[in-house]
Amino acid sequence: MKHQSYFLAIIGACLLMWNSSILRVRAQTPPNVVLILVDDLGYADFGCYGSEIHTPTMDSLAAQGLRYRRFYNAARCSPTRCALLTGLYTHQVAVNPAQSLPNLRTDNNLTLAELLSANGYRTYLSGKWHLGKLNTLRDPFNRGFQHGFGMGNNVDGANIKSFWDINEYGLKSLNNEIPWDPYTGTQFYQTDAIGDYSVDFIQHHNGKNDNKPFFLYMAFNATHWPIHAPADVADKYTDVGDSDTADVDVFRYEVGWDSTRRFRMNKQLAIGAITGEYEMSERGDAVAPAQTPIPAWETLDLKRQKDQVRRMALYAAMVEKIDDNIKKVVDLLNQTHQLDNTLIIILADNGGNYEGGLFGNPDAREESDLAVMGQPNDPASFPRVNVGSGWANVNNTPFRLYKHFVHEGGIRSPAIFFYPQGIQNPGRWEDQPTHLIDVVPTIVELIGAQYPSTFESHPVLPMEGESLIPHFQGGQIPERQIFQEHESNRALFKDNYKFVTKNFAFSDGSSPAHELELYNMGTDPCELNNLATVEPLRLQEMMIAWNTKAQEVGVPNNRLLTIVSTNLDADFEWTGIQVLGESHDLYRTLRLNQIHGQSTITLRSLAGKQISRAKIQSSLVQIPTASLGNGVYVLQVENSQKVYYAKFTVSH
Repeated sequence: MKHQSYFLAIIGACLLMWNSSILRVRAQTPPNVVLILVDDLGYADFGCYGSEIHTPTMDSLAAQGLRYRRFYNAARCSPTRCALLTGLYTHQVAVNPAQSLPNLRTDNNLTLAELLSANGYRTYLSGKWHLGKLNTLRDPFNRGFQHGFGMGNNVDGANIKSFWDINEYGLKSLNNEIPWDPYTGTQFYQTDAIGDYSVDFIQHHNGKNDNKPFFLYMAFNATHWPIHAPADVADKYTDVGDSDTADVDVFRYEVGWDSTRRFRMNKQLAIGAITGEYEMSERGDAVAPAQTPIPAWETLDLKRQKDQVRRMALYAAMVEKIDDNIKKVVDLLNQTHQLDNTLIIILADNGGNYEGGLFGNPDAREESDLAVMGQPNDPASFPRVNVGSGWANVNNTPFRLYKHFVHEGGIRSPAIFFYPQGIQNPGRWEDQPTHLIDVVPTIVELIGAQYPSTFESHPVLPMEGESLIPHFQGGQIPERQIFQEHESNRALFKDNYKFVTKNFAFSDGSSPAHELELYNMGTDPCELNNLATVEPLRLQEMMIAWNTKAQEVGVPNNRLLTIVSTNLDADFEWTGIQVLGESHDLYRTLRLNQIHGQSTITLRSLAGKQISRAKIQSSLVQIPTASLGNGVYVLQVENSQKVYYAKFTVSH
């Protein structure tokens, strides 16, 4: 209430209207910016998003800030970082848009660190970079950061073999002003080090005493594999592998993934992370290395269950340690009276991670081996321990699929925005769809910066995103479409609908690779009722819109959809249809050309209602017309990647 009363006092004193000019007035004392990115974390993994995991710091920031129900990332590590730090879609700024993990171009964009540095900010990176190396001038210090701790000697790395091995990490500091900490006599742990160096960075900034603001990018590598975490924290979530089974546990994963998923959904409903329109999706497939259905927990043998319980307890410990280290920063900002004028943003780079297959690793470990799983002395941890698809499905409760894919489980991120001086009525949930590309425009408006069209002699593309400042004040941002593509997984959000495809087939045969899917996100946010055959004209409109945006941002041509556009003012727009017979026949015979593979033909009313549907067995198709009234109908011919429409007129 202290923050709210201060905000209201300013409003009363200045007699300003509720609009972004308030924030520009505050930007006369520019806010500090702390941008926190968590790796491979699901929508449901924070306590304030429905988890059983102990995350009191994030829960408190959420209660005093703004949470998003529909904030979207870019489905994968470096694609998300490309978009987050530039305000542009990944393909626009990727060195090679065809790569799954592209590096960031240096010739058409401006990073957030470069922007803030040019506006008087001191800039710090603590954690994972994953956007390019020093040898190509794509490291953090060639892209706007002045001080940084992270992976590799040049702080330009990505994933590592161990969270425990200090030799895999490095520090670089402008003029060597910040010293390296060798952690002598203390066990090094990466997540703790990210927090420790974040504190060192803020103390370094405060020591300058020059009234400059700072930008801190805390890019946690947790909860990415390998699943490494302190055993004593993991012990709070299970008795498996716990030497002290009499201790008080936060939760016990012995209940299994089905019960944990139900627990999360019930809590999500209770706290508002989801609403009544959300329905639990099925367990689904484990995807890799083969499409294998996730089994019911009770069907697993005891050895496998114990292995899985300890694995998930370690994952939960990784999340709790993230919270512990965010607390270090929040406490320091509070102690130094900087918290009220600091914007803190907490996001995830993609959904829960299925990599490693159904169980994370093929073989269940012996019970006697579980206590050292994920510990410094665990030889089986190399090259890595994974959490597995069964638990990743829990991480993404209540959604479908995972990291890599652009169904909701892969791209919907928890998103917490904390800014006491600018967020009205804290504790709210925001439903309007938002994306990583909105972060840079939000900060640009908040600090009152001018976004340049050129930087260091190269052009800068205009930002794709929208400022979220209106959300801070209870308003709305302009409606727009949101685009997604990763590894030929495609999605487009428009007018509360979502078009989406995936690049693999379900194991039960219910959905082929690249199936065209259409969902009403207002009534079906978990993507359970595919409307592609019910609303073919909307589907085609969204496919065309996806292709248009894909070509605009630079998606490789071999990932574009093949579409024959519809113009219902003509009799038959698709030249591949030939009509045989007169209109008064009991049926009409069509000859279909250019159809390959498994295809179907659907007859619909002009309004889109399905009348009949059949598989195409040959190039000649008969459409019964005796029971049809006179009028105009729509023929829809489709296979896995192509949809054709034509007007079909019946006149008896």
